[in-house]
Amino acid sequence: MTTPQFAASDAMLVAPSTITAPAFTPAQMSTAVGVASAMITGYTGRSFVANASDTVTLTASADGFQLPQYPVTAITSVSILTDTGWVVCDPSTYSSDETGWVTMPMSAMNYMVELGSTTPAPLLPDYGWQVQVVYSHGYTTVPTDIAAVCTHLATQYLDNPFGSIEQKVGEIADRYAPQRAGDLEPWVTKILDRYADVGVA
Repeated sequence: MTTPQFAASDAMLVAPSTITAPAFTPAQMSTAVGVASAMITGYTGRSFVANASDTVTLTASADGFQLPQYPVTAITSVSILTDTGWVVCDPSTYSSDETGWVTMPMSAMNYMVELGSTTPAPLLPDYGWQVQVVYSHGYTTVPTDIAAVCTHLATQYLDNPFGSIEQKVGEIADRYAPQRAGDLEPWVTKILDRYADVGVA
């Protein structure tokens, strides 16, 4: 079986050099951190590393929309889809908070659609207006508890990369505890659950 390969990148939640594992090569430690980072982002649905320019297309409800990543540090632009294309909204028509909720009343959406349409805008349809947002999000420094979990999971991966229940070499057999065989320990999920808010990707 081939171990997964991860290139060193900003997606890693800790630097591979922070892993204390002298028996492993830098490439192996990079792989371990990549796996651990992927586990954390996959579990929480969150991207923790700062992103200065992310673009998403969403469907707005009658009073606004939820950006998929937070904390939100800045909104560069909000555009709304009209029958002639995307129209950039005046910043005065919306407001946002750190959690990524953008308040944009239906009246403001209708107004922006009317500006960019060749025909008068209808009332907000049941499925909502399509909006495109360019925004910044994430942490300049990854939270310490997330970094600690990443280091822990990376170390676990180095010890047991295939999530085996038991490993046997010759006559010697090592049997791993369930947590070391791939399951997340309760203290790990307790931390990750704090970042995996319901309704927020």
